[in-house]
Amino acid sequence: MRFRTEANSVCKDFDPPLPSEVLDCIKSLSINKAPGIDGINNKMIKNLPLHTILTITTIIHKIMTLGHFPTRWKTATVVPILKPGKDPTDTTSYRPISLLPSLSKIAEHLILKRLNNYLKENNVLCPEQFGFREKLSTSHQLIRVVEYVTEGFANKQKTGAVFLDIQKAFDRVW
Repeated sequence: MRFRTEANSVCKDFDPPLPSEVLDCIKSLSINKAPGIDGINNKMIKNLPLHTILTITTIIHKIMTLGHFPTRWKTATVVPILKPGKDPTDTTSYRPISLLPSLSKIAEHLILKRLNNYLKENNVLCPEQFGFREKLSTSHQLIRVVEYVTEGFANKQKTGAVFLDIQKAFDRVW
């Protein structure tokens, strides 16, 4: 049994992808990237005939309207990459790289574009949210903190800050 969630219904209302958008995504793919679990490399995708691009466009539209992303497109091959200057015999010297199917990346790009537009148009994210947002970075957030502290000192207010740095934070989230 599947339950329709708010996220699914939002995605359902997205504008359907255009073949020209899919084609633009395909053109932007690097031919030097390794293929995902499906074994389809970017060079193959770049040479697809127009009727196949139209089919891919239809599939991506169905993903949006049905709220279901194909399981095979979510399956990655994980490859360990040695960090520069690290001991190859130490397992912590490697970082994992997930190789997803390129068709998955194309669909994700088109969905992300629409999701970001939705979030922006509907003011869903608070102004303090900087992570994973276009044209915003930790540098911008640092400037905001410095301005906040400076303003507090100038107004003779007590100003404090707590900073947290978690080693391998992303690894610990999962």
